[in-house]
Amino acid sequence: MAEGIMKKFYGHRAYVQSAGVMNELEIDGFAVAVCSEIGVELQRHRVRSFDDMQEWGDDISGFDLIVSLSPASQRRALELTSSYHLDVEYWPVLDPSGLGHSREEKLAAYRQARDMIVKRMVDRFGPPSGTRRGRNMSDAMEATRALVTRYYAAFNAGDVEGMIACLSPDVAHHVNEGGLREGHERFRAFCAHMTRCYRESLSDVFVMAHPDGTRAAAEFTVNGTYLATDDGLPEATGQTYVLPAGGFFSVEGGLITRVVTYYNLADWMRQVSE
Repeated sequence: MAEGIMKKFYGHRAYVQSAGVMNELEIDGFAVAVCSEIGVELQRHRVRSFDDMQEWGDDISGFDLIVSLSPASQRRALELTSSYHLDVEYWPVLDPSGLGHSREEKLAAYRQARDMIVKRMVDRFGPPSGTRRGRNMSDAMEATRALVTRYYAAFNAGDVEGMIACLSPDVAHHVNEGGLREGHERFRAFCAHMTRCYRESLSDVFVMAHPDGTRAAAEFTVNGTYLATDDGLPEATGQTYVLPAGGFFSVEGGLITRVVTYYNLADWMRQVSE
């Protein structure tokens, strides 16, 4: 992850290679997934060890700095540099490989490790290079647009778990009428209630995102049928309605942390009461 992020952020400012103490492991699929969320492609990365680097012509004496992300790699780096004037820095970073049981728990651990690497990197080397910053920002924007688009595609497919996969565990869900709901379980319960009372699909969905990928907005048309009477609302008799609506999102670490939905309740009331 560190090599891919470094190359993405700083381009040709520095020559970068990564190596492990051993290379018996293949590239980790969870690392590939969480790096893809920030526009870093790892699928073609080849795992290598310190010994492999020397065999392939990347002698350690040709580098100015080694950054170790684990105690084992730090020890190995210090052994290899004992006869060279070479700086070795240790960045304590979470090892996510053995954490979590479910896919979402594992992805959360890998996102935490990725974000720790990013923070260390920016603190040490500064903001991403100006020549690549525009592209980095564009990648972040497109990743957020894709995330919100997946969220609405899951909505239209009736795939509640697909929607939840786009949300952070502590997501803040603000509906048009009613209080704040936080977390996956309350979101899941809300969706169950909506499915009982309404059948809805969205059309003309248009998603916009801030260049840094931290915020997004969408406008769309809600095409619905009122199936069962909701508390405090008119009686349901199968009325249909068409409503313009919008959604607003905050995004962090490749997941939606805030969802806000707006529509004209008075317009909906008029349509189902006619």
